[in-house]
Amino acid sequence: EGIGVDVPETLYNVGVTFFNRKQWAPRISTLLLVTPSIRSDFSTSENAYRTFGLGVINWQWRDDFQWTIGAVFLDRADLGVLPVIGATWTPNPWWKVELTMPRPRVSRRLWKQAAEAESWAYVGLGLGGNTWSVTRTESGVERIDEFSIRSIDLQFGVETIRAGNRGWFAEGGYAFARR
Repeated sequence: EGIGVDVPETLYNVGVTFFNRKQWAPRISTLLLVTPSIRSDFSTSENAYRTFGLGVINWQWRDDFQWTIGAVFLDRADLGVLPVIGATWTPNPWWKVELTMPRPRVSRRLWKQAAEAESWAYVGLGLGGNTWSVTRTESGVERIDEFSIRSIDLQFGVETIRAGNRGWFAEGGYAFARR
């Protein structure tokens, strides 16, 4: 007989993302992203507040090639801070290959409306999972605990980017190597 683990059937991640991209020089830019959120089974709020953060510096080495370096703060019990390093190759205006860890992907432009908006479809891999604050029952006694899942995610999606760093995206995927 296997060992059962008392975990909630449903977990929630509710938050808002703040994004800033700044062009410092013709070939140097930064990207900052912060997502404060509540990650919980909604039976407890203790230790449920978490903050995701990303900060990178981009160097446009050539018109078709960009280097990226930085860090991502996951605010997870199993992973804290990871380096971000990689490169983006844009062989033509319709294709983009992002070999940046921890989330590489290949994108294909679907349409472009002058400088106002453009839409892309993509497929990629990513580090999945998170940490949530949960209430668990152990020997008949309820206690507050943290629950973490780690996986590799195959992702596919569509995003529309509008002038002024606005836009939307829809994403789906498949998680494997879950633990």
